[in-house]
Amino acid sequence: MSYSRKGNCERLISSSRDAVQIFREHFDSDEMDYRESFFALYLNQANKVLGIKKISECGISSTLVDVRIVLQAGLLCNASGIIVAHNHPSGNLKPSSADIKMTAQI
Repeated sequence: MSYSRKGNCERLISSSRDAVQIFREHFDSDEMDYRESFFALYLNQANKVLGIKKISECGISSTLVDVRIVLQAGLLCNASGIIVAHNHPSGNLKPSSADIKMTAQI
């Protein structure tokens, strides 16, 4: 199990815009329109980035997320906080019921 610290270590997250900027640096812009990906960003108590991990990458309309993988990486890097994100190739910004359920599980 690994996560990437490269280029992110000690970056401060003080707003959702900060998190979005880091996530955008890791999503593959060539695949965002046709492949759904799910990432987790791990933070210390001061909201500084410990690392980021691609949790899954699947098809056009869904991606499978194993909560244990999200939490395992968080435990390995001693994270105090986790921010998760995934794209919708359809461009629809409204979270689906599956999105809401997954977020609640995490």
